[in-house]
Amino acid sequence: MIKLIAEEKFNCSLEKVVSSLMELDKIYSLYCPEEHIKCKFIKGNPLAEGSILYFEELIAGKKQIMKYKVYKITDRTREKIVIFEAMFPRSLLNIRAVLNVKEFENGVKFTRTITVGKENSIIGTIIDRLFFILLGKDYYTAMIEHNKEDLEKLKCYIEKN
Repeated sequence: MIKLIAEEKFNCSLEKVVSSLMELDKIYSLYCPEEHIKCKFIKGNPLAEGSILYFEELIAGKKQIMKYKVYKITDRTREKIVIFEAMFPRSLLNIRAVLNVKEFENGVKFTRTITVGKENSIIGTIIDRLFFILLGKDYYTAMIEHNKEDLEKLKCYIEKN
């Protein structure tokens, strides 16, 4: 299984982060204009289970077109977890993005984990190899950097606005 983790401490409230994510389709290209092209909700409401989001972005110099379904949302008193699952054809690689936003006394810890494949299985090994064949090592390297930088830019945008 391939796992990319980015984590940032935001100096704002959980409510501010969640309200910004509710407007992801509006702010997506604003906080990272050099890579983010488009985000729109095809179905449903922002951050509602079953919603479908469409993304266009530049990674490793190539335009990537992706659709994600909001698979599950967990709401706790001081924490929100949103799990996105890639839709076809990326669903064949079992791609998931998990956003975990947890409030602390002096801010919010935002963790985004992107996973590809399955853990501890032959199928997982096959999916990992398929990922590198289809998307390439350059894409993987760019995704590591993008995941980190993207969260840093989102932090700056939310804290300023």
